[in-house]
Amino acid sequence: DSFRNGSIKGGPGGSVLPNLPSIQFKSGNAKLSRDNMKLLDAVAQELKNNPNAKIRLIGGTSGDDERGIALSEARAISVKQALVDLEFA
Repeated sequence: DSFRNGSIKGGPGGSVLPNLPSIQFKSGNAKLSRDNMKLLDAVAQELKNNPNAKIRLIGGTSGDDERGIALSEARAISVKQALVDLEFA
């Protein structure tokens, strides 16, 4: 149930959404690509179709220093904001 340099899976307490995609970022970047947005659009549709589903987003990087931690958080926030925007678009 995590998003760590890749996967988004259904979290505890909600229905599981199988086969959710991996999201990859360019090194040192939290910007979502067009391909990522297409994947997240499919996730947003799944969330619309499964209103009781819950997911947990956790960003990841290869570094565990302050910069890596900040980038991990920025990646998770980017994904969350995209899903919110897509779900209510």
